[in-house]
Amino acid sequence: MKLRIQGNAIRYRLSKTDLETFRTAGYLEEVTDFGSRTFTYALNRLRDGEIFAEFDNGLMVIHIPETIAKQWTDTDQVGIAHDHDVDGYGRMLHLVVEKDFKCLGKEGSDSEKDNFENPKTVC
Repeated sequence: MKLRIQGNAIRYRLSKTDLETFRTAGYLEEVTDFGSRTFTYALNRLRDGEIFAEFDNGLMVIHIPETIAKQWTDTDQVGIAHDHDVDGYGRMLHLVVEKDFKCLGKEGSDSEKDNFENPKTVC
């Protein structure tokens, strides 16, 4: 799972293996080790509720309700996007969770071998 953060936007990109792990386990995480501390980012499936994110003690989690997660993992739907109101006053955190596609114009990079086929590929 890859992480991209820009301003108040968080994007997770999942490979085929990541998606299958999330589909079966309902949880997926990556850990970055800084030596004295670690940073963990995770995707968690909930029974119900809304999409939201939280950050505490070096752990950032995006939570997705089961019905939305199932629709995404079991179809060709590319991703899920949601604006999460972080303070009740309209300050938004933009959350995106999507399937990671192979880049166009590259010859089979090893780092992309587990990514989804890009739908813009001309066959």
